[in-house]
Amino acid sequence: MNYNMTMVIPVFNDRDSLEVLLKKIDTMETPGFHFLIVDNGSTDLELSTYLENGGTNWSSIRTPQNLGFGGGHNVWNQGKFNGMGGMDAGKS
Repeated sequence: MNYNMTMVIPVFNDRDSLEVLLKKIDTMETPGFHFLIVDNGSTDLELSTYLENGGTNWSSIRTPQNLGFGGGHNVWNQGKFNGMGGMDAGKS
């Protein structure tokens, strides 16, 4: 699917807050809008497992280590994860 806009949300070991956010995102009707969750090297395996399946309006990628807030935002744009989550995250 082609998206007009992608919002990148880096996360690190915050499953409880993220679950609330993703449930809200899944109820949104936002054609052409997508959320990309960057699991920024979380050590919480339950979080990683939760993110694996994706959702209606979101997908996720995982970095092997915590790259910090800026690094988590920029990793998708550097083309390192092209094709992850069913989208070409390195190109518009």
